[in-house]
Amino acid sequence: MNPMRITRRRALSGVLSVLCLSAVVCTDLTAHAISSSSGARPDFYVAKILWESEAEVASGALQNVPLVAAVADLKHGLATEHGVAGYAAAIATIRNFESIPLTSESPAQMKKVRSDWSRLNAFFDIGTAQAAVLMDDSPKGAYYDIAQRTYMGEPRRNRDGVNSRLLKLAVTDLQDESMKQPTRAILYAVAIYDLTNLEGASTKDIATSASGLLNPYGQDILYLNVYFRTTQLVGSGRTEMAKALN
Repeated sequence: MNPMRITRRRALSGVLSVLCLSAVVCTDLTAHAISSSSGARPDFYVAKILWESEAEVASGALQNVPLVAAVADLKHGLATEHGVAGYAAAIATIRNFESIPLTSESPAQMKKVRSDWSRLNAFFDIGTAQAAVLMDDSPKGAYYDIAQRTYMGEPRRNRDGVNSRLLKLAVTDLQDESMKQPTRAILYAVAIYDLTNLEGASTKDIATSASGLLNPYGQDILYLNVYFRTTQLVGSGRTEMAKALN
């Protein structure tokens, strides 16, 4: 069991046998659930990646970072994308999920978490089996281990940019691991996305990555550091993102 996922696991443990608690609960979110394609609805796609990353970082001060960012992306999508029925309900549900205390949840709060978890998985088109993998499994394997060591070759601080060659190598290794484990491929999708995103970052982009919770490169780095259990490319400062990265 991944130690980074324990905080809300107790509340979510009863939800994975079904995708939604009831058809009525899920109707408003699933009417326009869309596939994982960044072409037609890029904000939805990025929000989905952030939601998938939540299971990995669901601990302490880190766990609300992808939630805050997912809300921002869906709000942007409301103004710029077509076919956005369900976005507003999803935003409200994410905010509800974010508001649940980290510890000592009441039975009513635990029930609410299970409901929110099911609704959002349905909205983001994450099936029961894949939701179970996200919550119950951890990335592992020979290629994952190589990718971890490769990523740890990135600079410790965020002043000198990234080593794109190492990022590309890590992507290849995680793609190989994903191909070996097709039923667990969702465990590698977010990291592959984030590593690829970082490849295009300039030195200035990385230097300012800790500027705020909505900085996309800061989000990438935060997730990858949790995913690979390391502390690379961290920034200094008093922002919430800087504190989360350190």
